[in-house]
Amino acid sequence: MGSALTADEPAWIARAAHFDSSTPIPNHYIIQYKLEVDVDTRRFHELAVHRSASKFGNYRGLIKKFDFGTFSGYHGELDAAHVQELGQSGLIKSIQQDYQVRLASPIRHVHSIHNRNGPHKAHQPPFTNQTHHHPGPSQHPHPQPPPTTSPSPSPTPAIPASGPNLVTTTTSAWNLARISHRRPSHQTSYITETPTTTVYIIDSGIQLNHTQFNPHLVHFGANFSPNSNSTTTDDECGHGTHVAGIIAGRTLGVAAHNTTRVIAIKVFSGQHPTSSWSSIISALQWAVHDTKLRNGRDRSVINMSLGGNFSPAINDAVTAATEAGITVVVAAGNQGVDLATKSPASSEAVIAVGSIGSEDKRSGFSNYGKGLSVFAPGEGVVSSFIGTGTDQTRAMSGTSMACPHVAGLAAYFIEVYGPHTPGEMKKRIEGFATRGLVEDAGEGSPNRIAFNGNLVEKGDELLGMVDERLI
Repeated sequence: MGSALTADEPAWIARAAHFDSSTPIPNHYIIQYKLEVDVDTRRFHELAVHRSASKFGNYRGLIKKFDFGTFSGYHGELDAAHVQELGQSGLIKSIQQDYQVRLASPIRHVHSIHNRNGPHKAHQPPFTNQTHHHPGPSQHPHPQPPPTTSPSPSPTPAIPASGPNLVTTTTSAWNLARISHRRPSHQTSYITETPTTTVYIIDSGIQLNHTQFNPHLVHFGANFSPNSNSTTTDDECGHGTHVAGIIAGRTLGVAAHNTTRVIAIKVFSGQHPTSSWSSIISALQWAVHDTKLRNGRDRSVINMSLGGNFSPAINDAVTAATEAGITVVVAAGNQGVDLATKSPASSEAVIAVGSIGSEDKRSGFSNYGKGLSVFAPGEGVVSSFIGTGTDQTRAMSGTSMACPHVAGLAAYFIEVYGPHTPGEMKKRIEGFATRGLVEDAGEGSPNRIAFNGNLVEKGDELLGMVDERLI
């Protein structure tokens, strides 16, 4: 983590370390209704707000309505005096200033990184095509953990007695090897089980024609960027493409062997990307509605490699998404502080992910705390990137990179074990995790590293990792 930013860094990476996520957007507010306010009352209120906005100045009034699950409200451009009147209406749960939001940004990109297998150039594909099939679980020479008979208050689907074959891919990417092995020592393989799940990536878009992506499975969904000049569906800064590659890249992704559908929801645009809480809520609403149209309840995941200072509204919004049956995975953040001060990472409904390096030490930039679910690789992670061609890769660091490892695992677990409620998925991610190996995990942090549950490594009794009550 000690090298300086290079001259050709994208500008958004260089300024990320200095960006103040507490920057308010003047006269923009997120107004959240009380749960009991009915649709007709809301409609009448919104009409009055919009009509009266001009009374207080040249303001647009109501800009965007929100109504998904338990979250209802709107985003408006209003005068402060008007906002004070709204607070006295008896309909409003909360009024929050809209704020700029930043990506849980990479600390830097690295042209050349060294991992346990020696030097690796970021532009070279980190996978070989050496794939090996293992016997299915019922034939595997390793002893299998006994099935549990103890009831759980919120049981996840049981591990099948016999299931898909295991697949081992030789890799020089330390991050993929780490989440498929219990121990950190010089592993060179990524083990999965061959198994349709949808992952919504709320980010900067995706370069859809990148060779890492199956064109039948990677799609553009919607653009909610607050930049009114941004109409392009392209990823203009590379962040979303990098995240998508970690989730579902053909050779770089956690869910590489699965049929995971990836949908880009764009909220960051340009080479100096910032967004807003109101845009993020719009993206969450779109994902919830799309999941309903696809009948994807308990088979969908949202990745949010982004964050800002604590926001009750955004925490309520991600909770509403989980109540709609979507597992929400978020970056812990890169300020090196307790994530209780950040959103959406502080929401109890999400799976919050911190970052470790290749030696299982918590990254100095990674947030921490009791609200963290797991750690995952977040330093020098090689993934797809934007460029003039279709095969660029880049190594990046940040909890932005750790987060999609776990979103990919969630998609993978749905493929292997069937639908999960968000609560069940959180238990499975935490229950499968490797415990006790994170150095300097941070005050209050659970000492857990994300693990993909493959049956070759899962039964490591010495480390005692798998809590059968949770799976």
